[in-house]
Amino acid sequence: MPFEAIRRKYQQCYVERLMNTCQKVPIEECYINLSITRTEEQEEKEKKLQSAKSHDEIINTYEEIYRNTTSIDIKEIFDKCKDRKKQVRVIGRAGIGKSIFCRYVAYQWAEGKLWSHYELVVLITLNSLTHESYPMSASDVKYSLVDLVQTQYFPCESLSDDDKMYFKSLCDEGKVLWLLDGYDELSLNISHQLKSVFDTIYQTQHHILTTRPYDISLSYKTQVEIIGFTDANITMYVNQFFEQLDENESESQHLLTYLKSNTKIWGIAHIPVHLELICCIWSDRKISMTKEASAKTTLEVTMLYDEMVQCLCRQYLEKQKHMATCSMTRNALRKHCEKELEFLENVAFYVMKDSSVIIDSNVFDEVEKTMGWFISDYPQLLNIGILKSFNDQRIGSHVDVKKPHYFVHLSFQEFFAAGYIVTGLRSGRPEDSINFIKANKYDQRFRLLLNFVSGLLTLYNEKQPIQYFWDAILNEPLDLVGLRHFDLIISCLEETRGGSSIPRRQELVDYIVTWIKIGVNMEDNKVLTYLQQALQQSCIIANEISIQETLIQLMQSKEPSTKINTLTLLSTLPFSNFPEKLLDLIIIDFNIEQFYFHDTISKALTKLLEHIPHDVVLQRLLTVLKPQHNSKLIERVSTILKNTPENHAIYATIHMVVLATQDKNIYHRQIAHQVLGHLGGKATTQELIRLLLTVLSDQDCDVRLCACNALGLLGEKAASKEVVKVLLAALSDQSCAVRVRACRVLGRLGKKAANEDVIKGLLT
Repeated sequence: MPFEAIRRKYQQCYVERLMNTCQKVPIEECYINLSITRTEEQEEKEKKLQSAKSHDEIINTYEEIYRNTTSIDIKEIFDKCKDRKKQVRVIGRAGIGKSIFCRYVAYQWAEGKLWSHYELVVLITLNSLTHESYPMSASDVKYSLVDLVQTQYFPCESLSDDDKMYFKSLCDEGKVLWLLDGYDELSLNISHQLKSVFDTIYQTQHHILTTRPYDISLSYKTQVEIIGFTDANITMYVNQFFEQLDENESESQHLLTYLKSNTKIWGIAHIPVHLELICCIWSDRKISMTKEASAKTTLEVTMLYDEMVQCLCRQYLEKQKHMATCSMTRNALRKHCEKELEFLENVAFYVMKDSSVIIDSNVFDEVEKTMGWFISDYPQLLNIGILKSFNDQRIGSHVDVKKPHYFVHLSFQEFFAAGYIVTGLRSGRPEDSINFIKANKYDQRFRLLLNFVSGLLTLYNEKQPIQYFWDAILNEPLDLVGLRHFDLIISCLEETRGGSSIPRRQELVDYIVTWIKIGVNMEDNKVLTYLQQALQQSCIIANEISIQETLIQLMQSKEPSTKINTLTLLSTLPFSNFPEKLLDLIIIDFNIEQFYFHDTISKALTKLLEHIPHDVVLQRLLTVLKPQHNSKLIERVSTILKNTPENHAIYATIHMVVLATQDKNIYHRQIAHQVLGHLGGKATTQELIRLLLTVLSDQDCDVRLCACNALGLLGEKAASKEVVKVLLAALSDQSCAVRVRACRVLGRLGKKAANEDVIKGLLT
């Protein structure tokens, strides 16, 4: 039957990457279950957003929109359909994954994993119903359902009369499921012939229709909304993305760490198209990790948002205006999307200064007056994928200015509002923008907006607008206490990519140094806590030479409280190039018997293991450990490794064992294996077990004893045939202590070690 060809087509479904359409990935390797929720639940969240008053309330409501609670599985979509005909409307904003959802449903059906009671699933992309594909017939004969299948799936061959009759019988018997993707893109001037065949599907056939939440004139009793990825979905998607690129596993972990440390980016990453853009941008901006262990986390937030907007502009131009964008520069893209970007910047600034997030008809009216042109003259204006309309069941055109809208994430609103300020600073009349910055620079609601202004000005790299901005930041009015001013300077500097052309840059760095000295020398920890919060994401400041020299100077203080506060600050800074001098000072203090700040040092070293190659830290630790050190110090080293993330603990322990095994100092080898023993099962890997087996042949009986003990603490995970064989040999060790330990380890391994040779050896 020719219809089997449709099934085979679905089984060979591939998804093209947005930024590299030559790269195609099988859909089963890239589809992550989207968060699909009942529309009424989503509407409740949006009503809360509409009534939110304070900035914190707005942010919390935004996060709730992205935090999925009661999602439903694809196979449950029809559960609420009470009629014989199964008909569901699936809504979702641009880029949320509606088309991928349809293709995945078709693939799952073709594989026999979903709704197998349907004999055929027909996926129709509604924007393909054009006059070119379906020309007007001379006799004005209306198209039929089979004509859609013929044109969409068999354009080069004609279906036989028997095939057509068979297909008609399947439709009449309700054995065909239609997937109608993109009702919002259905041509407004569609011919009555095509309109008639569409109406037939709508009125008589089982179907799922996807659309954006506007331009919906069709009535449905059952509606669900795709709201994007859950937190767990994001992790799965990032891991799969880099696996498909054959990237190192650490690459995905670096990106996930970056996403989770930036709540604004984490929020928009729940939208699939945005997350794919983030992954593509991250991959394209790859930086060698050999020299700077965490260099990639210096990717500026402004740069990321700007590149994401460029990608969305490319999609918009290619889809809505059918333009080739491969060779377009940033300036060319902005020129072609000039009206769209001007509109978004004006709307964003208007609602930001009004302390709102809701864009209603009054906002559109005011924005039209400011811009001097009518929104209705650009019917595709909202299709760039940045704004979302409320699902309030009103009917409208592609630009429905009567329906309330909001930005897909608050951070996009802040980014475009910053664009409005920057446009003012670059114009011949910068006064309004300068006055806005002066009046609002210490208002926490505008902190991210001002960070974006700093970053965008760095992108344009024009001297005079940059001077306007920093003069407005550094001149009066000023924060009387100074801490808010400190926070503002740090966050704005972070978006400048460390540029030396920033006006009064040295003055800014000196100001930061002064506050660091004040903070670590004060007994009141509130100031230090504030400094930590301001500096914890500032890679540029952490790697500034004069800042590092200040920290080295403070670590050499003879005042214990100053050292403790400096270590506390160090543990939060995102270093990518940690000075060896500073590391040596920390480890020297670790060896001093003044126990009252060992815990602080341990916490600092724990954090540093995330930023510094493990062999560097552990080699220095081994060099200061002495034979007379008691179990207390061993426990401290163990605590450092235990408190690191699991993958860090595993690799750090392997480094320690390798270094100690190669070390001629017997005590170092003993210490390393005692540390391993304290870690227990957390550090179990096959590589580690092989190392321990090697160490069991060490010339020193105490080292053999430590290795034997470590294997015992690893428990049943170490119960391989090779391990049992080596332990059996240890039963004949010349050292009584090793033989006793081997017996105990075999006992701990339990049934997994129970074989005839072992029992015979124990009896002997």
